[in-house]
Amino acid sequence: MPGLAAPTPIADTLFLAAFEQARAAGYRLGDGAEHQFRYAADQAAAQIEAAGSEEAAGAMLEHARRSFATMIATMIEGAETIEGYRAAQPGTIGEVTFTHAMGKLCPLWPFC
Repeated sequence: MPGLAAPTPIADTLFLAAFEQARAAGYRLGDGAEHQFRYAADQAAAQIEAAGSEEAAGAMLEHARRSFATMIATMIEGAETIEGYRAAQPGTIGEVTFTHAMGKLCPLWPFC
């Protein structure tokens, strides 16, 4: 992945919502997963900001919010069902659970 640009308010909103959802469930994002979420937030923000109208941008933002929430929920499900994961990575959803979620959810914009 190319270097990340400075986060925008939209990217920050998306990332922080995912971060808080994980935290509320007793998890934190591992470094690799955090990077993937920041990258997806940046990609979504760029596309939302380029939308042709406020209505389109609003619809895209809501879609992105749902996608981020779905990704976190599926990663948490993976943490609880992947054999040995919880013992190896207590309180963390990371690259293994991210890959698990991608396998179940793709194509899920803006992750896939």
